[in-house]
Amino acid sequence: MMSATPNVLGIFPSFAPGEFGGVQASGRDAWDGMVEHVGAGRAHALCYEPETSKAETILRALRIRSCPDIILVWHLHLLKLLPFLQSSSARIVLFLHGIEVWRKHNPVMRSLLRRTHLMVTNSEYTWARACRWIPRSPSRQARPPR
Repeated sequence: MMSATPNVLGIFPSFAPGEFGGVQASGRDAWDGMVEHVGAGRAHALCYEPETSKAETILRALRIRSCPDIILVWHLHLLKLLPFLQSSSARIVLFLHGIEVWRKHNPVMRSLLRRTHLMVTNSEYTWARACRWIPRSPSRQARPPR
């Protein structure tokens, strides 16, 4: 059962200065809002920084000892970090940005997509295009923008 204020783990591409594109900037804004809402003690961010290796990021994920109630994944390809987290009971929220979801995915990615509980998109167009390729799950909700 989730406490009144959930523990949240955010997985983002980068928060490094100078590494900000649209996905990074929107992720930083979203995370700032999340921390303000749940409090710094209940929020932990894991970022894949361009200057670090994938192995280093996986090791950082393995070192996270808390079991979050919610995992916010800010880019489709960062779902690949889920198997390295203690997240069996966490609700997975995935933000879909665009072209990264507009294609057929390999079996591993389809399995990871099935684990998500909520998908949020940046536009109706992105949602419509993504629906062609995302595996269906009766327990998952989708929230295209209004």
